[in-house]
Amino acid sequence: MLKQSPVYERKAPTSYHHGNLQTALLNAGLDLLERRGCADLALREVAREVGVSPAAVYRHYASKEALLTAMAVEGFKRLNAEQIEPISNSVVTPVRFAEMGRAYVRFAVRNPALFRLMFSDQIDSSRDASLMFAIEPLTGNIEDAVARLAGPRFSSAMRRKAALRAWSLVHGLSMLMIDGQLRIAHSEIDRMIEAVVDPNHALAI
Repeated sequence: MLKQSPVYERKAPTSYHHGNLQTALLNAGLDLLERRGCADLALREVAREVGVSPAAVYRHYASKEALLTAMAVEGFKRLNAEQIEPISNSVVTPVRFAEMGRAYVRFAVRNPALFRLMFSDQIDSSRDASLMFAIEPLTGNIEDAVARLAGPRFSSAMRRKAALRAWSLVHGLSMLMIDGQLRIAHSEIDRMIEAVVDPNHALAI
């Protein structure tokens, strides 16, 4: 007589005991976003990744939109930190201004799904103060760099115009690259960025 094979039951997720659960959920969401895309991201899957029950996720993120918003906030924080680093403790020169643009494009290329989410209509910055606060430095950093680079010869209106031009250049290049419209080898990325991110163009008012 054949012995019956034992039945293995999948264990329910256990309580999360290590570190900050909210941060762990956020990081798991960011990882899933890049692997699966926004459409296939579900809170239950995030819970499985971390090893907790779905109920534990809802205690920190009441909905998928709440998690997506938190992920976008984190994305803007990381982008702002990388973008400001070239000019954080030094005089703004044309070379360092261009490096800000390169940092922007490199961030997009490394995090394409997150970058798309940050600027998508799936999140509403007008309804979340933390998201609005995270977005503000994006143009502020560029405008501040323009002011330091151009000096008193630029009025506030001219600084805003130059900052918008610089942002448009790097954002447009970023979208073209992550959407596959510019099919270039990784070894050519810096050369392409160098060709577009020219401070003389941004300051040509």
